[in-house]
Amino acid sequence: MIGSHEKFLHALDNGLVLTGDTLRHFVASDSDDLDEFMETIEDEAEVGDAADYNVDELVAAVSADRDLLERFLERVGSWTTTATRRSPR
Repeated sequence: MIGSHEKFLHALDNGLVLTGDTLRHFVASDSDDLDEFMETIEDEAEVGDAADYNVDELVAAVSADRDLLERFLERVGSWTTTATRRSPR
């Protein structure tokens, strides 16, 4: 999920709002090259123009969600490390 937030923000930085399957395909792609990825899109119904959105609010909301997910990951990572050390072998 953190990766999807990162790729969403990357597209937004380039003037696009990717949603639905288009965003899922971009996240799953090995490339961070948005222009190259966009050349593969046949149906642009799930591609919006960032100018149609309040970009500052959108960036703030998505960044806050991403940061929260990263904190969750940090907490879970420390919990699983502790649990591993405590488990009998």
